Amino acid sequence: MAKYLYGVARLPESAEVRAISADRSAEWIRVRDLACAVSEMKLVERYEPTKEDLLLHNRVLEELMEQSAVIPMSIGTIAEDAVQVERLIEEGYQLFEETLDRIKGKVQFTLDVQWQPEAMRAVAEQDERVVRFREELSQKGGQPTLQDRVALGQLVASIMNEQAPAVREAIVKALQPVSSKHQPIDRKSPAFFYSAAFLVDRQRADEFEQAIHQLGETGDKRVKITYAGPLAPYNFVDLSIQLVNDDQLKEALERLGLREPLTMASIKAGYRAKAVLTHPDRAQDPAQAKQQFERIVQAYELLIGFARSQTQDEQQPISMGNAGLQTRRLVVVPHMEAVGA
Repeated sequence: MAKYLYGVARLPESAEVRAISADRSAEWIRVRDLACAVSEMKLVERYEPTKEDLLLHNRVLEELMEQSAVIPMSIGTIAEDAVQVERLIEEGYQLFEETLDRIKGKVQFTLDVQWQPEAMRAVAEQDERVVRFREELSQKGGQPTLQDRVALGQLVASIMNEQAPAVREAIVKALQPVSSKHQPIDRKSPAFFYSAAFLVDRQRADEFEQAIHQLGETGDKRVKITYAGPLAPYNFVDLSIQLVNDDQLKEALERLGLREPLTMASIKAGYRAKAVLTHPDRAQDPAQAKQQFERIVQAYELLIGFARSQTQDEQQPISMGNAGLQTRRLVVVPHMEAVGA
């Protein structure tokens, strides 16, 4: 039976996970002092979570957070069986331990900031550049064309973008005293001009929420701030769990220009060589170079995670398994911040 993974925590044997719904219960899979909360499910080729699945996932994490620091799994992380989960914990044991120590006693809040409609209207009606643009349109005579309206909208958006950095700085300045770390989030949504995650001491969670409410009452009236939390610290866990097969490992090798025999040292050397050639700062086309560089980083993270599942020795040869058999395995993939190069 396949196992759906919720999170990894350091908990005593007496800790329990309660039933999370009428038809699904959670259990622990333990390796030494670490345990992964899982529930049984049928193994599917493509998992598409429902809204109820998302709520259940977060409910389990909330329960775990009441007992211990927890490394949250991404929604839809599935192992083929309990043995694969045990192997995952064993192989990633050191990284899990280090991460749990770092996030102990911490929770995450996420903020989304958008302009109030009134603020955008004020710019559209009062800003000198917009007024001048409208006057130029009126002098042309006739009704504004679609192209004119698009240009007007772009002008308003550019003016709002000019104002955004000062607003972001004011929000961060107000929340920094009650948080220990923050980082921006790419929401890929035009609705928000700023989204960020804040790492907060659990004991100061109420204080952090009060600071947000204070911002709403006395801060910039041109913006609307929404938040979620306290949550498991998704954005401050420098690792991910990936189900990979032989083809993905082979592709990662090709991206870094590597061949077997492979060692952790050769992976790092291959990454450094490719990074010099593809870094956006050195490219004539930064946008295209950024995509290439990101693929190089992803290949490096995957191979380092795979290597660390076998050894911590930089020079020890790494077994790539039986190529072509499509063996799938869960791999703890440390992000660049956690591994360096």
